[in-house]
Amino acid sequence: MVSDPKHVLVYVHSWLPRQCDGVAVRFLAHVRELVRRGIKVTLVTPDFEAAKFRGDFVKVEGVEHIQLSTSFTPGYKREAGKLGVMCPKSSINSLMTLVGVLRKVKPDLVHMAQCASMVMVSTACLVVNVPLVMSIHTDLHASKSTTTGISVQLSDFGLLFSWLFGASFFPVSSNAHAILEGAGIGGTKGIMRWGPMVDTNIFRVDQDKEKVAAERKRLTHGHPERFLVTYVGRFSLEKNLKFLVEGLKRAPENVTLALVGDGPLGEEFAELSKELMPRLFCEPKFLGREEVALALAASDIGASASCMETTGFCAIESIACGTPFLAANALGFAEHLSDGVNARLFKPDDTASMLTALAEFNKEKEEGRMWKRDALRASVNHACLSDCSDRALVAYGQRLERPRVVTLLLAPIAFIFFVYNALGEVLMDQEMPEFPRAICLIPIGSFISLLLPSARALRCPNRLMMWACMVRFLPVGFFLLMSFILGIFTG
Repeated sequence: MVSDPKHVLVYVHSWLPRQCDGVAVRFLAHVRELVRRGIKVTLVTPDFEAAKFRGDFVKVEGVEHIQLSTSFTPGYKREAGKLGVMCPKSSINSLMTLVGVLRKVKPDLVHMAQCASMVMVSTACLVVNVPLVMSIHTDLHASKSTTTGISVQLSDFGLLFSWLFGASFFPVSSNAHAILEGAGIGGTKGIMRWGPMVDTNIFRVDQDKEKVAAERKRLTHGHPERFLVTYVGRFSLEKNLKFLVEGLKRAPENVTLALVGDGPLGEEFAELSKELMPRLFCEPKFLGREEVALALAASDIGASASCMETTGFCAIESIACGTPFLAANALGFAEHLSDGVNARLFKPDDTASMLTALAEFNKEKEEGRMWKRDALRASVNHACLSDCSDRALVAYGQRLERPRVVTLLLAPIAFIFFVYNALGEVLMDQEMPEFPRAICLIPIGSFISLLLPSARALRCPNRLMMWACMVRFLPVGFFLLMSFILGIFTG
């Protein structure tokens, strides 16, 4: 263990309101708590120039916000005319910019959220010899609606690469922990988990009653007597929102589904809301955290049909407001929610199962059998912000500080892998013609397909043992790769 940091550089691909999701919400709350504790924070994000989501950036007083050149996340499917997830461009120019930022800022450590820029950030941290702590949030294996197969492989490669070059990890849940094991990373037993998080200063049961009543009237199109189901979060394919909307059409007539947030599908749902009024409410825009808390407190239940949440941020916030939750029985929801205690869980992608659970909530309200708000709030006490930040500081204390000689030895190798990874990301650009992209991705995919199964099979307990095995494996892989490329060009 090393001492608590005095200066943390936070590198996150998502920041409110440009991408309204659990990662952004978590990091906003965490940055504010670090500042409150007297820890200096520098924030680095994409510049989101191409992401024209509504709303201005949330700024934290005393925090310098640096933005890097942006591109769409490689391998993330985008519908025609829709905006996808953003991340900094994986290029030599971006790498050198990040290296320059690290040399100027001189943080004690970098805390990054797992994203497509893992290899670039790991390389920059290695070059400048700054410890890297990476929190694990997203299971791409569960996000097939929005990701391609090669992007999942590249993500696992990025995790393995980061570990080999010195990153320590900080998963948000047991599901996120399993992502590390699936990437072939060893030595993960007993590492600190971040867990669910909620700012109980904002999300609480004692909201202003007049404001709550006004919000309920707004979300129900002026019919507050209706049964109000509210989804809060990003409007995108992986959140399975279309399943919720389709289920609404078969729900009792007194049910209103309110969609609160923004994202690529915002305009589509806004138009649909006009057709289905008052059964559907959607005004796609960013809301502040206080406004989100009001929306949840005004609702009869919160809801999500997503099957890829490693934590289920919206559920914890809803319950903290005294509002029970309806969720798919998958991943983070299954781990962190208690069926019949603070939520009802339905079989994933099963409309009948969801409607049965919804009907139980509806019947309880009609009969006056309300869930006890204080008991709901108490069920998520373990997720309070201060406890989560304490766990983060423990994870920061487990960071690996590398001897300078190790940095000098590994930096050239890391740079080669970075270029290799950046090439793979360029080839996954949706603007590139399909045939040449497929041909060029074959050697890259082949190499990763050799590397990752080997790492998973070996599951070495530490980096040194993995490096020893890789030294024996890489020449064979390199020979096969070169043979394949020569075969392409020689016919």
